[in-house]
Amino acid sequence: MLSTISVAVYLDSPEAIMYGGPREANGTAITGRVVVTGKNAAQMASLIVTLRGQRARMFHTQQSAAPATRVQASLVVDGQNNSDHTAVSDRTHAWRFALRVPGDMAETVYTRGSFVAYEVVAEARAISAFAAVQSRAVPVAIKRTPPTDSAWASAAGAAVEENAAWRSQLELTLTTPSRIMHDAQTVSVSCLVRPLTKGIRLGRVAVQLSERITHNGAWHAQPYTTTRVVAEEIDPDPETGGLGQTLVHETAASYTLHVPPAYTGIQYDIHRGAIRAHHELALTVSIADAQDRVHNLRLATPVFVLPLTRTRRTSLPRYEDAAADRL
Repeated sequence: MLSTISVAVYLDSPEAIMYGGPREANGTAITGRVVVTGKNAAQMASLIVTLRGQRARMFHTQQSAAPATRVQASLVVDGQNNSDHTAVSDRTHAWRFALRVPGDMAETVYTRGSFVAYEVVAEARAISAFAAVQSRAVPVAIKRTPPTDSAWASAAGAAVEENAAWRSQLELTLTTPSRIMHDAQTVSVSCLVRPLTKGIRLGRVAVQLSERITHNGAWHAQPYTTTRVVAEEIDPDPETGGLGQTLVHETAASYTLHVPPAYTGIQYDIHRGAIRAHHELALTVSIADAQDRVHNLRLATPVFVLPLTRTRRTSLPRYEDAAADRL
């Protein structure tokens, strides 16, 4: 008789966060339960849960850069329960599982050409001569962040003020509360433009959050880097007046940047591995000098896009629907 069971996987959290770098993180655990439903649910021959890298889909441009990973937990072995088991009803049974993620696991990332992504797969086979293996996979995000009490986190969390002078004619100042930013959050940015000589006219002012993705060649014939602006606020009408008005006094402005959601709009900072991501906050200013020559100035500082440490819902894209595939 053919087996008639269905398998479902429920994660306690859709993300696993590791604290510290690959050499210092202790790893973390992905926990949840597998629910098997059907008339043969009480008679399981085997039930295995595996954490593995997602594979590239056929006819899609992105390639999988996920490392060869298979972290497994055997919940049922030869018909014997090897994990916490609950009989919800005669036709529904549940098993708890825990998968230990090593501290050097590569983080989840989606780019235009490649991705590192993971899934938890449950494979169940009922006790039957003709029973087929039934499986179910759900995505899980692997994230990394510094320990909140680390010296690095304390330094990066301090207020930022960058200042630079251009040819002794103009001074730019960029300030923000912290170098650490979080996806799907807002960031306050302030800027100051101060003339150091007469005759400077102010044009376009903008603050930008840019992302640089580097593929180090491990999964590609040649290393390559792509850069794009992921968030921007533009002010074509500065505080001193209309476009092209002469700067007499310093001009100050405040902006609110909306950091995009992770994976579909922005990637977390990753500083090692096949795919690396870095971010930069910049103030860009267009001016005309006393001889009406136009100059585009840019004052930039590195920032870090990191996951929030509190548990929250993360919407991982399906591979074929990932916005990064359409950049």
